[in-house]
Amino acid sequence: MTLNLARRPFANLRPLRRLAIGLWALGGVAAAAALWLFAAYLSGSAEKRAELGRLQEVGAAESQKIAGLEGELGRFDLAAQNREVAYINDRISERTFGWLLVASILLFAAWGIVYSWHHSRTHVATR
Repeated sequence: MTLNLARRPFANLRPLRRLAIGLWALGGVAAAAALWLFAAYLSGSAEKRAELGRLQEVGAAESQKIAGLEGELGRFDLAAQNREVAYINDRISERTFGWLLVASILLFAAWGIVYSWHHSRTHVATR
């Protein structure tokens, strides 16, 4: 234990004052940054609110359009139309025939003509 008999003992307060001033300055910078970020948030949120309102209006218009189309679709008699389409498709299938069969008949006929022509030429050449 040291005995200090001075009336006002010497204490070096300069480092404490420097630290306090530095902390106050850092707090001021942090407060300014917080205010700047808050102002940016407010301006950004106003833009976002305007965009959200616009999107809600577009969504409401699309919902009305969908409701109108659903009502229009409800007025159609789809079962009757499906029966009519099936009937017409049956009539069309009765009137068509397989083109593959026609093509194969033509191919075999052409092959037969070429084959007979080739054999007649080889027989004439050998005579």
